[in-house]
Amino acid sequence: IARGLDPLRGGETFGASGGAPIISRRGEVESGNGRSMAIRRAYREGMDSAAAYRAALTERGYPVDDFERPVLVRVRLDAMDGEARAAFTRDANSRTIAALSAGEQARADAQALDLELFDAYQGGDAGLAKNRVFQRGFVDRVAGRNDRNALVDDKGELSGDGLRRMNDAILAYAFDNPDMITRLVEGPGTGLKGIAGALRDAAPEIAAVRADIRRGILPADADPSGHIQGALELARLGRERVGGIELALDQADAWSGAVPIETEAMLRMMFTGGDFKTPRARASLSKLLSSMAAHLRTSGADDLLGARPDVKPKDAALETLDAFADAARREQRDGQSFEQAAAAIRARAIDADARTRTERPKSPDGDGGPARSEGVEPRPD
Repeated sequence: IARGLDPLRGGETFGASGGAPIISRRGEVESGNGRSMAIRRAYREGMDSAAAYRAALTERGYPVDDFERPVLVRVRLDAMDGEARAAFTRDANSRTIAALSAGEQARADAQALDLELFDAYQGGDAGLAKNRVFQRGFVDRVAGRNDRNALVDDKGELSGDGLRRMNDAILAYAFDNPDMITRLVEGPGTGLKGIAGALRDAAPEIAAVRADIRRGILPADADPSGHIQGALELARLGRERVGGIELALDQADAWSGAVPIETEAMLRMMFTGGDFKTPRARASLSKLLSSMAAHLRTSGADDLLGARPDVKPKDAALETLDAFADAARREQRDGQSFEQAAAAIRARAIDADARTRTERPKSPDGDGGPARSEGVEPRPD
């Protein structure tokens, strides 16, 4: 859509499902999520379609000179309660011309996944029968009259297309990186299909963690999604460009400082050996990630006295790896890959802590001499 942006479709029309995006008085996009994202992408990437869009606005007499990236919008002025606004948004987003790409549709649908909807999520695969209320809530929030029939079957349950679209939306909510979502939804393209599949499988639990953060139940640093995205990017670079994930880790340290221990923990969960040669099987990794997310939700919430434990993704990863290793031993299975990953994470954490304590900041006058630490008397010469 961004490359083939139709300036007229992004402009004046009486139809809600076409033309300039419709926003509320507060600036929230109520119709035209796909169009607004396409326009932003066209500007961001310097596409010819962005210049054509700007020129079309100029030709129609809109004052664009004072705007770096002008976007024509329509503002809904009528007052609406929550139910009426939801109905308007559903109907306005019924598609009439060009369908969104899978990645664009996923990001647009993710904006409809509110905290009230996640209250209905019962854990595990969002397509399970126990999540039926969640499924129906999803359809109610995203389906206009024209596409409801495509999302549900004749029994009123999610169709195959509806299940795919719901899972794509949950993936976009869990990992709000547009490039990553496009790669995972429209084809991984990384040679790491098992890992991509595991991220899809675990997305509902990770999305639930992010919903709990937005509710204020969990602290912001309990969010594992950014570290998982960073780990996936390191894996992609290591396998596609650099010539090895270990080298990619070293180069990342050299270029931008040490890779966060949380990110490396996610990376080590994705592979079965310390050499990063063999990606973990999809089923095993999805269980690890889902269990880690569930651990974050249960361990990071306030206790009965209102105290909030300081549980970070690295801690949850270690707890999960240890639990999987213990289960493997009890069942007389090989749990060495879990043990190796946990040991490597702990060693890295010890090394990072040692480096932090040995690094000495410059003195306040910038001469590189010893800095005076707060609360510590300087040693006399």
